[in-house]
Amino acid sequence: YSKLNEKRPILMCFVTDPYQPADDTHRLARKAILLLKSYDLRVVILTKAGIRAQRDWDLLDKRDAFATTLTLLSPGDSLIWEPYAALPAERMENLRQAHELGLETWVSCEPVIYPEATLELIKLTAPFVDHYKVGTLNYHPHGKTIDWPKFARNVKQLLEGLGKRYYLKKDLVRYLEGGS
Repeated sequence: YSKLNEKRPILMCFVTDPYQPADDTHRLARKAILLLKSYDLRVVILTKAGIRAQRDWDLLDKRDAFATTLTLLSPGDSLIWEPYAALPAERMENLRQAHELGLETWVSCEPVIYPEATLELIKLTAPFVDHYKVGTLNYHPHGKTIDWPKFARNVKQLLEGLGKRYYLKKDLVRYLEGGS
């Protein structure tokens, strides 16, 4: 429990990235984490920033979590789809190091752009990732080319086979339930 009697963690951030270039100067993420920790609140960091996020790990403890978004395996694809994000290998290394520090780690596999790449990313990160969240590619023409029922079955089978905790977003679950 926190000083505010709050058990739920504070998530930084699904809407934006806490480690944008402006944070290099202003250290807003660090200030926010310090404020949250002053109330003994749990913090979950979700970022594509790569090693830049490590500068605040000294503020985190075993109740906190570190997460990254992994949608692509190829550096070339990443530069096209995520032009200002750290490359996938750097983000995976961050997860490994966070796990070694005792932080809970998870990956947001969304949007899925290339299903085989997502499955491979899960296999590569499984030794040091505790939890996965998986969702579809919405509102982009490429999403219509993906066999979502097949991917939903494959990713569920893979995660269960690896013994991993996971959350499939509603947009993906509907394909397991016979939706289209």
